[in-house]
Amino acid sequence: MKAMSEKIKTAWIVSIVLMFLLCLVELFSLTFLHAWDLARPYLGRPQEQLGFNQGEEQKQVFSEVMNFKHYHYKAFVEWKNTEFKGKYLNIDGDGRRVTGFEAQNPLVPTLRYFGGSTMWGYGVTDKSTIPVLIGSKVTLNAVNYAEQAYNSRQSLNVLIEHLGAIRPGDLIIFYDGVNDSHNCLRENSTNGHVRERYIEDALLKARMLEEGLAEDISVGKLLWKLYQKTNLYQLILKAKRKVLSGEMAVDDTTPGSDHFVCNDQAKAEEVANFLVTSWKAAETIAQRAGAHFACVLQPNPYTLSMQPHFYSEGLAQSSKTVYSKVREKAKGLECFVDLSELLTSDNYFDACCHVNRRGNEEIADLLISKVIGPRTKGATDVAQRLRVPYTPDR
Repeated sequence: MKAMSEKIKTAWIVSIVLMFLLCLVELFSLTFLHAWDLARPYLGRPQEQLGFNQGEEQKQVFSEVMNFKHYHYKAFVEWKNTEFKGKYLNIDGDGRRVTGFEAQNPLVPTLRYFGGSTMWGYGVTDKSTIPVLIGSKVTLNAVNYAEQAYNSRQSLNVLIEHLGAIRPGDLIIFYDGVNDSHNCLRENSTNGHVRERYIEDALLKARMLEEGLAEDISVGKLLWKLYQKTNLYQLILKAKRKVLSGEMAVDDTTPGSDHFVCNDQAKAEEVANFLVTSWKAAETIAQRAGAHFACVLQPNPYTLSMQPHFYSEGLAQSSKTVYSKVREKAKGLECFVDLSELLTSDNYFDACCHVNRRGNEEIADLLISKVIGPRTKGATDVAQRLRVPYTPDR
C-alpha cells in the first residue's frame, strides 16, 4: 500500500514537472513568435532599406497587429477580418475597418470604398487610411469595405452582399490592380485570388486527416486538435516554411520573377480580362441601384516615374504587362479612372503597394479631385450639406 502511495506521489510530481516544462516551452514559443513577427519586415533586406518610409506610425500599427492575426472563413469572399478594438486599429462587428464617418449625416450620400490592403489601410493607423483622410476633407459618409489581399472579384461579391445598403446618389469606388496582378503568380489561377494555395493545402490536409482517422472522435484526434492550437505548433510551422524550405528572405509579398507567369502575353490577357470583367459587372449593379461608380486603376511602385526604393522583378513584370492590357480594355468604360501613374513621390514602404500616411494623403487628394468631386457634383460642400438634403443626379 505504501509502495502504491509512493508511485502515485511520484506520478504527480512527474506530471507537475512536465506541465511546468510544457508551459515554459509554450511561453518560449509565444515570445519567439512575437519577436519573429516584429522582425519580419526587416529580415532578408539590405541594411540601407531597413525602415525606409517607415516611422513611428508603422511601429505602432505593427505592434498592435500582433494581437490581430485571425480571419474567419466567409463564403464567396474566402476570408474576412474578425472584430477588433485597439488604439490604432479598429474593426467593427461586420469585419470592416472603422472610418468614423459611416453614418455621420443621413441627408448626404455615402462613399463606399472597395479594394485590397492599400484601401484597407495596411501599415497605417485608423486616422491615416485613405477613406478617413478623405472623410476629413469632404462631408460625406464613408464605409470601408476593403479587405487585405482582396481582388476585384472578391470586391464584386462584397458589393452584391451589401446591395441592400446602397442608396441612390452613393458613390462606389473600386480601387484595384495590384491584387489582380498577383494572379500572375505561378501557383494561382489567372481568375482566382492570392491565397488559393493556402486553401488548397488546408483542404488537402483535412482530407488526409479524414481518411487516416476513424469517424469517431478518438483521444488521439482530440490531442492533435489541441496541439494545433498551441504556439509551439505555430512556431514549428513557421520553421518548416522558412528554414526547411530555404525561404529565408521572409518577405512573402515579393517572390522571385520565376514565380510569375505574366511574361506570357496570353496569361496577362486572362488576368486583365478578369479585372475588367469584374468592373463591368460592378458598374452595372451600381447603376441599377442608382449609385455612381468609379473603377480606379491603383498606383504601385512600378508605375512611378522614378526607380522605387523597394523593387521586385516579378511584381514589376506583372505590373507592366497586366496594367497596359487593363488600360486598353477599360478605356471604353464610363467608370474608368487611371491613377496609376499620377503619384509624384516614392512613399512605399515595401515592394508590393503599401504606402505611409504621406502616400495615402496624395492618393486621397487624387481621389477627391479625379473621382469624388466630379461624380458628386458639389455634394461635398459643407454649407450645402447643412442647408439642404442632397438630391442625387439621376
